[in-house]
Amino acid sequence: METERDDIVRQRLFDLFNSDDGVHEISAVGLVLKATENRLSDRLIDSVTSLFGKDMGKNIVALITHSDGRKPKNVLKALKDANMKCAKDETNQPVHFLFDNCQSEDRTEDTNILKHAYRITTENMRQFAAFRAKTELKTLETTVVVINERLKLTTCIQKLQERIDSIEVKQKEIQHTEEMLQKHQQDMRSNKNFAEEVDQVYKAAEPIDGERSWWGCGLLYKEAVSCPVCEMTCQSPRYKMTQSPQRSTVSTDVCCTVCPKQCPVSKHMYDRTYVEKTRKVEMIDEDMRQKYIKSNKDCEIMTSNLGELQKEMEELQEDKDELLEESFQHVVKLEQIALNVDSLSTLVHLDFLIEKMNEKRDTEKVQKLEEMKRRVHTGTRANYQLTAAGSQMKNKYTLKQYDIISKSNLIQSGSPRRYQLPTKKEYIGTVRRTTLGERNVNKKNKTILLVGETEEGKSTLINALVNYTLGVDWKDDVWFEIVEDEQRSQESDVIVYQIFGFEGETLPYSLTVIDTPGYWSTTGTERDDIVRQRLFDLFNADDGVQEINAVGLVLKATENRLSDRLMYVFDSVTSLFGKDVEKNVVAFITHSDGRTPENALKALKEANIKNITNQPVHFLLNNCQSEDRTENTVPLKFAVKIKKEMREFKAFLEITAPLKRETVIREEQSRLTGLIQDLQKRIEEIEHEQGKILLNDNNKKRGWRATYCKNCKKTCHYPCKVSSDLGKCEVMKDGCCTQCGCAVSDHMKEEARQTSRDGESESQLKELQKEKDQLLEESFQLVVRLDQISLKVNSMSTYVYLDFLIEKMEEKKDDEKVNRLKKMKSLVDQKTKDGLQIMLDKLKTAVKQ
Repeated sequence: METERDDIVRQRLFDLFNSDDGVHEISAVGLVLKATENRLSDRLIDSVTSLFGKDMGKNIVALITHSDGRKPKNVLKALKDANMKCAKDETNQPVHFLFDNCQSEDRTEDTNILKHAYRITTENMRQFAAFRAKTELKTLETTVVVINERLKLTTCIQKLQERIDSIEVKQKEIQHTEEMLQKHQQDMRSNKNFAEEVDQVYKAAEPIDGERSWWGCGLLYKEAVSCPVCEMTCQSPRYKMTQSPQRSTVSTDVCCTVCPKQCPVSKHMYDRTYVEKTRKVEMIDEDMRQKYIKSNKDCEIMTSNLGELQKEMEELQEDKDELLEESFQHVVKLEQIALNVDSLSTLVHLDFLIEKMNEKRDTEKVQKLEEMKRRVHTGTRANYQLTAAGSQMKNKYTLKQYDIISKSNLIQSGSPRRYQLPTKKEYIGTVRRTTLGERNVNKKNKTILLVGETEEGKSTLINALVNYTLGVDWKDDVWFEIVEDEQRSQESDVIVYQIFGFEGETLPYSLTVIDTPGYWSTTGTERDDIVRQRLFDLFNADDGVQEINAVGLVLKATENRLSDRLMYVFDSVTSLFGKDVEKNVVAFITHSDGRTPENALKALKEANIKNITNQPVHFLLNNCQSEDRTENTVPLKFAVKIKKEMREFKAFLEITAPLKRETVIREEQSRLTGLIQDLQKRIEEIEHEQGKILLNDNNKKRGWRATYCKNCKKTCHYPCKVSSDLGKCEVMKDGCCTQCGCAVSDHMKEEARQTSRDGESESQLKELQKEKDQLLEESFQLVVRLDQISLKVNSMSTYVYLDFLIEKMEEKKDDEKVNRLKKMKSLVDQKTKDGLQIMLDKLKTAVKQ
């Protein structure tokens, strides 16, 4: 198959033959073969003979090396089997010349063989010169046209495949948009009747039936007292001898005592009563109305987008048709002028074009291409079928995938075919970097940092991210791996994986993944600190990582608790970024069956792992994409859904602001500054302890004594200058000791403190000095590191630390470190010095006041 290298060679020959000061004529084309060869490689035939036009056939000869002078039957048969078009002699055999390769060997021993080799080579050189002399020189005009046509054909096919890929992407976008449009239209239909009929309860005034009755001495009327203002019956209907509501028992003077508003009696009526009834009214559901409005707007936007997508689709289809026609014309022209139309590359292109012309239903061109394919030599077709499963494999993958397959190592055949990607390995300081492809600095890059314990599925996750970046689909039946088995089986160090050159397959940017070691069986917090340090070095290096887009915590779906070890590591790593890291933290939940990972989410919540939204952003991943698919595939089906999770993660990366390297540097500066402050404080404490010990020794030498409590068995005052009268000791007041509370009589004088022992002072001083020296060394290293990571050494705190360390190193007489510190100090910005001087002047003024 064609490779990138073949295209480079073809392009360089084209430049050589086509330039004004290049080569314009050739007398012979030599095909160099060993005498023992019994088969010509497909690569040799395809990449060499496909360069020339038909007129070059009589100028091609075989130059056969490692010959013993006999007829090279194997090579001649191989040339015949390969249908190699070359010059023929009078016996119709390929013109060939024999050469022996031992003329340069040592001639001090048996020279007969060497003489024979010399004779063979000399005679055949003479014959070769004679052949060139009588053979017509060939101009390279046709060859230049052939090379140019092949370059154009390759370019056309590549562009055609890119258009096809783009059309597939647009088709998916259109399908997705149509589905969303259909959903919104359904929502509109569901919410369209936001004004619906409901039963409404209301009060109606109905007339009293006007019944009347004689009773006793008078006529009784049926009446009620009702308030039209409050719409209520204040007194139920009954028979009365009066028609005036003022005489009702529910009224006092002029106001009603029943209705809520205590309306005047004059507002009431007695011939009506209020009853509750129901009626149908239209009620507007505001929520449904808003949903309808939103769905309507979304539909308008999507309809517009759909129109644009369909227009882009039409333009891509036009480009595809033009490129298809152009490719067809190149193939036809090559058959007319090329020396070797049987090349494997031509056969690949024929199959590809036949398929696409069939899709276009151009039967005339399909027929012509099929005829060209039938004319291809039988041996070439057989070789084509043996090489990477021919066009079936070619058509199955994109050109980029096909190219990467041809360069990768097959790990395991079957379903899927597993390949180890061809990567370049190098080191950034102490961090290993594994790179696939070449970076284009004009294209964006996103970086993901992964943290997780051993056996949680980090390696599979990295491979899954790579396959998604490469555009691999489940139906492709192929799986690429960038993590090597040796890395997977051991507790490796920090590794950076970079995937370049596949921008546009599924991601509009290249991808960088930083893998931190698994921590299940490592050597403790010391190693974690090393990992943290190496990560920082990676961020601080000129050719290192500039920003982080996501920090991923990897855990199994079945985890119900995050281990203390994992949390320590996670905190250690994320502390590089400070509080800004929250918005970039996500959880990759592996070994998922597609259901909500209740255990893992509960563990994340209890560990307070959350995004800025206060919820753990998580993505589900299945770890069996690379497993055998020939048997029971039911458990593997969820692996297909990983693409959906990857799309959601892609969306997260696109909307989340990255963590810049400057943030990391500021956090590290803050951390180092804190450590230096702690060390400086401890050094000062040690010096204070040393001073107390020395003072104690001096006081002993002067004969000063101590006031000692016999009850408490402790020294209450030392040194004490009072010789005998304990009541005059400065810690005694009103006959009692202010230190222990005991009476003066309970105390005594002693020559030395009870806590001191002979020789102990010297031992204590040595131990303290040892600790002080160690702390000074640590402080020095931290200041050096702080100096290295600072964009500019202009921190006033650093300036103070320099003065402090210079003083201590001078006391220690460590001239080398003193000189280095002074050099650092000399680089401090004058502005910083001025700022410090202003602060000191203000401090002095405040003290004086």
